[in-house]
Amino acid sequence: TYYRGLLKALAQLGYEITFYEPDVYDRQKNRDIKAPDWCTVVVYEATQHALMQVAARAASADIVVKAVMIGLAFASLVTWTIWL
Repeated sequence: TYYRGLLKALAQLGYEITFYEPDVYDRQKNRDIKAPDWCTVVVYEATQHALMQVAARAASADIVVKAVMIGLAFASLVTWTIWL
């Protein structure tokens, strides 16, 4: 997908890439690729608390890419990040 290409290019430029994915919708059972060697994949519990922990980690990043507009508590995440 387009975001994989973007993230891989950033990794080649020296950025440390961490891909966060909530454990929802049986995505872990239906993965389309194995974890790439150019990034770290973190699957987190599908709770509001875990989402806020992930958002807090993202707050210290140089670049944040939100790949999709749907998913676990998207509205809460957007509302929370506006205040960063």
